[in-house]
Amino acid sequence: MARPVLHQFLVGAVVGDAITDSALLLRRWLREAGYKSEIYAESIEPALARDVRSYLDYRPAVSGWLEVLHHSIGSDLVDHLLEIEPRILLVYHNITPVTFFRDVDPGLAMQTRRGREQLSDLR
Repeated sequence: MARPVLHQFLVGAVVGDAITDSALLLRRWLREAGYKSEIYAESIEPALARDVRSYLDYRPAVSGWLEVLHHSIGSDLVDHLLEIEPRILLVYHNITPVTFFRDVDPGLAMQTRRGREQLSDLR
């Protein structure tokens, strides 16, 4: 009998980051429960290169599969998942309002706006 599979996706994998830490913990629990589970990310800090894979390396096993998406900001990773259409279990880590970044970091403001827009597509 094949092991059940449940992979996770996050925008950035960073040492000490709360989202990354929660994904690593969840993966440990899933593996202890007998699941095959990997973490995929759009950007990966070098210290996590052995623990996290690029989302571009992800290949779905079967249609109708379920994957976990840790959503916190707009990203190409979300668009990629929407194209391949897995069933997504969304873990919403909140998106800071655009107004907090508009004047100090326009790039980050754009990513938060995109993240909120992607929520509609994920629904």
